[in-house]
Amino acid sequence: MGPRMGIRGAARAFGPPILAATLLASALPHALAQSPPPVSLTLLDQTPWVTPERPRLSIQVLVRNDGAARLDDLRVHLVVGPAVGSRFEYEASLVEGPPAAVFIQSTRVDGVVAAGATRALGVRLDTAEVPAIATDESAVYPLEIQLRSRGRVVARLATPLVSIVRAPERPLLFSWWAEFDGSLPMGPDGRVRDPGVEAAIGPGGGLRALTRAVAALAERGTPIDLVVHPALLQQLAAMADGYERTTGVAVAAGTGPAGDAAVLLEVLAAAAATPQVQVSAYPFGGPSIPAMLADGLQHHLAHQRRQAAAWVRATLGVDPAVTVARPPEGLLSPEALAWFAGVGVEAVLADPDAVERPEQPNLFAVPPTATVSTARGTISLVLPDPGAQALLSRPELLADPVRAAQAIVGELAVIWREQPVPPDQPDGTPTRRGIALRLPADLPPTVWEPLAARLARAPFLEPVHAQTFVERVSPAGPEGSLLEPSGTRFDAAYLERLREQRRRVQAFSSMLVDGKGLADRLDRALAIATAAAHLPPNQAAGETWIEEVERVVDATFERVTPTVQAFTLTARDGDIPLLMGDPGPVPLRVLVELQSSRFGFPEGRTREVVLDRPGRIVTFHVVSTTAGRHPIRVLVRSPSGRVISDQTVFVRSTALNRVALLITAVAGALLAVLWLRRRGASR
Repeated sequence: MGPRMGIRGAARAFGPPILAATLLASALPHALAQSPPPVSLTLLDQTPWVTPERPRLSIQVLVRNDGAARLDDLRVHLVVGPAVGSRFEYEASLVEGPPAAVFIQSTRVDGVVAAGATRALGVRLDTAEVPAIATDESAVYPLEIQLRSRGRVVARLATPLVSIVRAPERPLLFSWWAEFDGSLPMGPDGRVRDPGVEAAIGPGGGLRALTRAVAALAERGTPIDLVVHPALLQQLAAMADGYERTTGVAVAAGTGPAGDAAVLLEVLAAAAATPQVQVSAYPFGGPSIPAMLADGLQHHLAHQRRQAAAWVRATLGVDPAVTVARPPEGLLSPEALAWFAGVGVEAVLADPDAVERPEQPNLFAVPPTATVSTARGTISLVLPDPGAQALLSRPELLADPVRAAQAIVGELAVIWREQPVPPDQPDGTPTRRGIALRLPADLPPTVWEPLAARLARAPFLEPVHAQTFVERVSPAGPEGSLLEPSGTRFDAAYLERLREQRRRVQAFSSMLVDGKGLADRLDRALAIATAAAHLPPNQAAGETWIEEVERVVDATFERVTPTVQAFTLTARDGDIPLLMGDPGPVPLRVLVELQSSRFGFPEGRTREVVLDRPGRIVTFHVVSTTAGRHPIRVLVRSPSGRVISDQTVFVRSTALNRVALLITAVAGALLAVLWLRRRGASR
């Protein structure tokens, strides 16, 4: 038995999807470990599907000859295999090609492909002339493209041929979402440190391609969900206004990547304004929601949710959806699901393996939704199909974008063909099957256009928003529980630093006289420090954001600390001047308070002071209640009440206290009277 029969035979014999997936996964690394072939084929274009009305299949491939000899006497063979009967047969055919040939077309190609050269070749196949392609039933057929030179196969490429015989009666409900996510370009100091993001938003970049694909779907009228990282949107908006790189190079607004950022946000905002694009947002910094809740940061999480809504509104001009949410990095826990339910979320966009899904009869596709009971009610999960999602992570497919897109279309067509017209439910309600797919931001840029265009037009798919998806899929997914709840948390020391700096930023914010821009920047830095990407063992990256907050706040608090020195009062009362520091470019409001049991403060012990220039002097009138050298405590507080500085000044009073003098005089007089009486009596 050959290797082809081995994989498919094992899949048929043992059945469970996990076995077939394991066998395919074990076959791929071995194939990929081989040396690159001297001649390779890349799929430049392919008719996504054929119909009786349009039976002509058009294919273009790029031939790359890395060998030492030229290729001549060229022929392109199209080898059609029998219709696939299951997803496992289909996925195996993407690796191995057709298990047998039911039709072969050979096309002669004029010319040669020189050594070290590339050449595009085009061939056509009229499927109406292929007896093996059914005319009464839609199906997916394995297709192998072979390049032959002098009769010898020098390169081959496997792709699906999708045949749609008639308009589907019940297309699959299709929930899909694109994730506008990625590394943040700016560091804690506000300068761009990641040039990769400049490339991602420029021509040929991943975020640019994602945005254009979403905009094209909106223009076509195709529903899709868009999940955005608000911190990324905020930083792109900052880049659009002009920025500085960590190298010291400045990029002016409207030029280079700053102009790219502005255009990208404009295109994304226009798409988001349409009813076809439903925007949902992470909490601002993209935190691990399970970690935030486990570490007692519920209030910070709620604050980040408000931040997210504000920045989506500011950059895209729309409010993010309330009923649909995607947890950052797909991290979930029972507590996180309860939190989602508590804030009004009804559909969570989850990972394929979030819950265990029951096997279906005949090993059909697993349910695309599930329900989970939480402490705050039941919540629905939208679950991508494991097989289709796995195809989007296969490197040999992603290296060939059109082939990757066609492979996904073929996979979904095979799933639809499992039950093209499913029977009604026992209660008579129609059965509506569904399928879900997650499009991650790190897809190769060249994959977005062919994939989105194919999925939007596929006649066997009915794209809908996630909220509609969970409402219309029938029967609804079974109740389940999370397979591997996220339990990773921040270290205790990291968490305490985070909390302390949040308190200090709140105090700093209350000191600002005009606007809260700087405080908002510090607040955003702390939100980014909670990002899921900064969980252990990557906390060091998050600590840089906390350290920047500490640096700015420490410097500000130090500047407003007054200069104190010892004073001497030559009278019973006098003035004590305090020299305040330089507030810097931003005016600050503080409260200065004196405390002492040996001095009175007839004009009050507290002053509210606005520091809008360096060298401001604050004067307190004091009254000494006793002679000698005594301390006065000097406190500077933020308007919110936090102590910013606490110092002690010593004041010496050399004047006698009048009350003390009077008491002494009266006591002396009484003693004198008593002495005189005793003396008179003795006489």
